[in-house]
Amino acid sequence: MDEIAAVAPGSGAIYFADEPAGREAKVAGTGLGVWEVIRDLRAVKGEERRLKQVLPQLSAAQVRAAQIYYRPGLVRPV
Repeated sequence: MDEIAAVAPGSGAIYFADEPAGREAKVAGTGLGVWEVIRDLRAVKGEERRLKQVLPQLSAAQVRAAQIYYRPGLVRPV
């Protein structure tokens, strides 16, 4: 999955759900809001290995999709 496809409409990587506080971007297959993934990634100083301990259900692709959605251009292509 390339960076554009990661967040392109219909890609399935990020979806939107209506929550009590409003519409929220979520990481597909997790139920987690993009903001939650970014919050926890910041808490572990960007170390994906440590993030895996906190959120073991996330794949590397799901973390990247959250990062790309949150801040396009932040993640460099692999």
